[in-house]
Amino acid sequence: MPRTRRSRAYAFAAIAWSAGSVFSTPSQAGAQISTRTLSRPEAEFREPFSQVSAVRELRNGRVLVTDVRDKIVQLVDLRTGSAVKVGREGAGPGEYGLPMRLFALPNDTTLIFDPINGRYLYVGPDGKPGATFRIGDDAVPSGAAEEEEYRESSRTGGGIAITRTTDQRGNEPGRNQQSAGALPFEEPSEWPAVKPAFGTDVFVSPTGEIWVPRNRKAGDETPVYDVFSLAGRQTARVVLPRKTRVIGFGAGTVYTLRSDDDDLQYLQRFRV
Repeated sequence: MPRTRRSRAYAFAAIAWSAGSVFSTPSQAGAQISTRTLSRPEAEFREPFSQVSAVRELRNGRVLVTDVRDKIVQLVDLRTGSAVKVGREGAGPGEYGLPMRLFALPNDTTLIFDPINGRYLYVGPDGKPGATFRIGDDAVPSGAAEEEEYRESSRTGGGIAITRTTDQRGNEPGRNQQSAGALPFEEPSEWPAVKPAFGTDVFVSPTGEIWVPRNRKAGDETPVYDVFSLAGRQTARVVLPRKTRVIGFGAGTVYTLRSDDDDLQYLQRFRV
């Protein structure tokens, strides 16, 4: 989905969490909100994905899907169960280093955000990659101030990490192995009494509905989404099958990912 819509959704969730008067829930308004349970998908793609980061439905019903772990983009046809690979991994024409996000443009054209190569790749409605472009080609030089910023962030437990590449005995000739140390876990001095009401993976449908995931108890694998209008009023509650989550929307459709016991992901489509 376009990042602008998702960014607005995150902003809405932040406002709703910090100022309850911005939106109304059934308990506040005294109204009965209908609950809809989505039990069986209209279609499910039979081949699993490793880690889907974005989907984009085209007008003919086919779906662009990015898998960041396998570094692949596919144009999936859920009606026929077929898929066509879009582009390939690399840094040349029609290639991407890491297909992270999809941005919907008019006429079924899509942009793939590729942070590894620092650019965007056009994909036409036929699934064929086109030109690339960058935003802000001027690179920021790294000097003493940037080095000190990294040291300070490391001392304070910030979010900057470095992946070091080292040769290991037994590797194939010319192959490197990447390793990165994990930050140690620190037990909090005090646990909160309750979890936040909402999760952060918020989506906005093409009709402007805001789907906000509710936090659940540990071990509860059934996701529940509260649906709000752009006016901030809750209009519905949607219950999904176990071990699924929303990944995007289309025209009258919602796309979900079902995870199996091996954490492989299966793309599903529901009519809403």
